[in-house]
Amino acid sequence: MSRSLHRDVFLADGRKPDVVLGGLESNQTISRGLFLHIIAILLAPDTPAYEIMHRESGLVLQQDDSAKLEPGWYDVMLINSDKPIELTTDEWRLRGYSPSSSSVLGTFKDEALQRDDRCVIMQPSAPGRSSRTDPGWDGSHAVHVFPVAHVREFISSGLSACITNKSSESDSGINSIQNGLFLSPTCHFLFDAYHISIHPREHRVVCFSYDFHDVGGKVISKTCWDPNSEDSVRPELFDWHFRQAVLANMKGAGAPIFENDFPEGSDMVAKIREGPMPENRMEVELAMRLPSPAS
Repeated sequence: MSRSLHRDVFLADGRKPDVVLGGLESNQTISRGLFLHIIAILLAPDTPAYEIMHRESGLVLQQDDSAKLEPGWYDVMLINSDKPIELTTDEWRLRGYSPSSSSVLGTFKDEALQRDDRCVIMQPSAPGRSSRTDPGWDGSHAVHVFPVAHVREFISSGLSACITNKSSESDSGINSIQNGLFLSPTCHFLFDAYHISIHPREHRVVCFSYDFHDVGGKVISKTCWDPNSEDSVRPELFDWHFRQAVLANMKGAGAPIFENDFPEGSDMVAKIREGPMPENRMEVELAMRLPSPAS
């Protein structure tokens, strides 16, 4: 399935209005101001000064986080430049969804549970009770912000350097609590599939598709982003995931949506081979299940 199927917001080159640069499905979490921030991620870094105009109304967007983004066509209008409009060369990174992959990493899971206690997005209220001892616990998962399958990129990109509690010089830090969140099974799937992300500065949930689960706009628990806590997720990693969500959902036609429902007894390998990007996906699934180098 294509992420562009339900788009009602389209980004185009103002001089070539039929050339679609990207788009998204509008929802209550995407403001005009956030849309401008997202476009800055999509366009090449050396793009000249530009304005974004709503084609139907002629309105030039301003940095306004209080106004919801309206559906329609938005044109990138370069100011005093004839340079072609180009998108960033950055690409989204495929990540798998496997509830069991994190549970194998006992320390990572235990530390995430100890810090967050419950899903940092849903945050079910239970005064005086802990999900660690409650029989009604929802079975939340410890989830990596930057995926284990791409540990080599974690190191080569320099993001490993933002982890401050590594166990040794050879430790990449990818299994650090500073790269982890505790999420409900539903939020785990949405986060791994880039359907949702966390606004890097406001720490609220941004949806990149229809908000079926009513999580859009929720501010995540401060336990995982408290700037005064050594255990909090590093800001650079929230920023990385948000950029990935923008690229996966908005650049060009967007990333494919993968099948993740593999009932017990089903042929997972066969289903992956029948789907999009089978070789890449098999590589990621394998990397998730093998010990990570320098982890």
